[in-house]
Amino acid sequence: MEKLVARLRTDGFEVIDEDVIPMTCNLDFAEKGDYQGDILVILGCDSGFATFQALYPNKRIVNGNKTVGLGSRDRNGNIFITEKL
Repeated sequence: MEKLVARLRTDGFEVIDEDVIPMTCNLDFAEKGDYQGDILVILGCDSGFATFQALYPNKRIVNGNKTVGLGSRDRNGNIFITEKL
């Protein structure tokens, strides 16, 4: 998060707020309330991006990632692709 904020500031953007949300597609996590900025950069999958578009229609939502497949975790916490898109 710190590197992204630093890069945005270097590129001339004013970073007003930052938050780490464990699952951007989960309404309970995504519904923070009132983000102060006009633009939200979402570093989640396409589902999380769509969730933020629905929750914050008056803000510009930027998708910072490209979903390349559906993933899963095993019992040891390892992430692997279950289906390529």
